[in-house]
Amino acid sequence: MLIGIVYRLVMLPTPPLPAPGTLNDMPATPGRARIAVDMVGKRPVSEGLPVVIARKDYPSEAITVEGWSIDQTGQRLARGVLVGVDDDAGSWARYGSTRNDVARYLGDATYLRSGYIGVLPLRGLSDGMHTVTIRALVADTNTYSEAIVSLLIT
Repeated sequence: MLIGIVYRLVMLPTPPLPAPGTLNDMPATPGRARIAVDMVGKRPVSEGLPVVIARKDYPSEAITVEGWSIDQTGQRLARGVLVGVDDDAGSWARYGSTRNDVARYLGDATYLRSGYIGVLPLRGLSDGMHTVTIRALVADTNTYSEAIVSLLIT
């Protein structure tokens, strides 16, 4: 008898993009949205330590950034999540994947679809240190919170 686990990725509509250049005009609000970064590429994230990515391990020349984000102050989901590297404004992550662990840990089913998966291209990035920025847009406001992860590409 074969027993397996099947995962289903639910694609939700991408949140509307802000007008060009407006993200830089939005004030950051530390502590408003809660952002967790679980994995960069195939590597878990440890606070204070850079994530080391060996370019040869990623023939697609792209890595994923995975985690979850919520607007805990407003007790709701964030409006969306952007993932970027260095000075790049970033691109929309898929936001809304199921995170039973988060909903259970926080004791609120509102946070069930708080997961995100973003993609960062390695092409064009030199070997060495880089900064990955994850920005969570706060629902019903023109603000965001951000998390920073150091990335070492070899």
